[in-house]
Amino acid sequence: MWRLWKSRNILYFQRKHIPWMMSLKFARDDAKEWMEMKVAHNPGDIQPQQPETNPARYQNWQPPAIGWLKCNYDGSFVSSNLPAKSGWIIRDHNRVYMGSGQAMGGVLNDAMECELQSLIIAMQHCWTRGYQRVCFEGDNQEVVKLINGTKINFGSYNWIREVKRWKMKFDAVEFKWINRSCNKPADILAKKEIPNNSSFFFHSLIPRVISDVLQCDYYSYH
Repeated sequence: MWRLWKSRNILYFQRKHIPWMMSLKFARDDAKEWMEMKVAHNPGDIQPQQPETNPARYQNWQPPAIGWLKCNYDGSFVSSNLPAKSGWIIRDHNRVYMGSGQAMGGVLNDAMECELQSLIIAMQHCWTRGYQRVCFEGDNQEVVKLINGTKINFGSYNWIREVKRWKMKFDAVEFKWINRSCNKPADILAKKEIPNNSSFFFHSLIPRVISDVLQCDYYSYH
């Protein structure tokens, strides 16, 4: 109830809307903090929770370093008989929305190729807009390992070579992994129908379909 009241005050006095999902998250965080404090002062009253074995599960989206942009990308692979789709979103170090896009790719063999194709399309788009320092972040850990050279897959050799070719066109590039639950805007765009039945669409304004999850990313960062 306190979080609802606080969200109401922020809306009324600051004209900022906090989605109900974030109010719920903040309430859970408050409850967790209260429980931990109670355990610290009265250890015999409450059994503390077991430590989380997968901290990345609750990881929040993080903005890039100052002077960089972050491009989150994702792919949608249904079958080897249908074209794969891609979605990506670009934000700066202040978490400001810089644009997003959707594209229809080629018919591919598997989800791995779909992720690599999505990354390449996102890189091409960033390059055409003149962005030179970009962190590309996706939720496929194997793809990031292949690109960063910590893993080898000869079946993906040509894809990796293409990624590295585009990498050379930038001043600086990073490839990072993020938990799937924190890559929702790109995931939604990849799965959503592309406007006007086109093969490529750039959203200069925030698409309504991702507005709520973008607000969650914005308010969840501390």
